[in-house]
Amino acid sequence: MTTNIKLLTTAQAAEMIGFSCATLETWRTHGKGPAYLKLGYAVRYKESDLLAWVEGKTCSSTSEYETGSQGRYPRHKTASA
Repeated sequence: MTTNIKLLTTAQAAEMIGFSCATLETWRTHGKGPAYLKLGYAVRYKESDLLAWVEGKTCSSTSEYETGSQGRYPRHKTASA
């Protein structure tokens, strides 16, 4: 029994999950983001890994949301009294 594994380039993976190639490259450098394969000099993403990664990011509440370490997410401003 053979399994057909679909491998995607960084550009194809980025398009599939809605991020830029640069974001995926940065995530690889920092050990974040979806799993990838290194085949010689080529980087490839398994389609099944991308789908599993996206499914794993599902949240049902804002308290489950991951904030960035760079503080790039908007903060709520408090009203002046």
